[in-house]
Amino acid sequence: MSRSSADFIDLQLLSDGCRVGTGSRAIVHARPEGEAIWPEALASTLPARAKVRATIGDSHLRYLVCRWPKTLRGRVEREAWLAHQFRQVHEIDTAQWQIIADADAVDAPFVACAMPRRLEVELRALIDRAGARLVSLSGQFVRQFNAHCPTMSETHGALAVVEGGRMTLGSWRDGHWTRVASRPMADGDADVAARELAQLKVTGEVAANGTLYVCGARMGAPAGWNVSAMEIA
Repeated sequence: MSRSSADFIDLQLLSDGCRVGTGSRAIVHARPEGEAIWPEALASTLPARAKVRATIGDSHLRYLVCRWPKTLRGRVEREAWLAHQFRQVHEIDTAQWQIIADADAVDAPFVACAMPRRLEVELRALIDRAGARLVSLSGQFVRQFNAHCPTMSETHGALAVVEGGRMTLGSWRDGHWTRVASRPMADGDADVAARELAQLKVTGEVAANGTLYVCGARMGAPAGWNVSAMEIA
């Protein structure tokens, strides 16, 4: 890979290493146990002046579906409320985690994501050393949803993203988010999404009929649901 480029470069932080580029030209950096999250070797494979689009694997993140209470006023109150939600559900120290959410959402549920602050700090330092520039940073689930959103037309549905022995499952009903959860999955467990969606049907969080969109694996869906296989973007 050329060391001088003004092109966009995809950088993905996976569960066990990093990938620079896409397709057959991608360079993979495995991360041995005890090594830094971002291998120093990355600096030598990021082209100078490249515009880096970074994606953080869901094993490093925490997700929640939230809805802003009408009583909140201003950015400070919203940040405090959101930090409380993540402490309650995920038991994380929000001083060490950066929370990203849609501040423009008014009456609709939205997906919020928490990422360890050190991931971005260390990533920016490495990119600076390479002479490149970070232009976007997102979680794997959010990246896949945004990439495939134009083709996911169902008003009742779910998206399952599988990578590195982990599944992130986000569901929506009547076009509104109901839940996003990420957890380890057993190798070859093709029914894990179907089981979770069957439980959400009981609670009413998903409809009796819908479409399960799947990236990164083959999976079945619960009774009444269809499956649509999609490529990892």
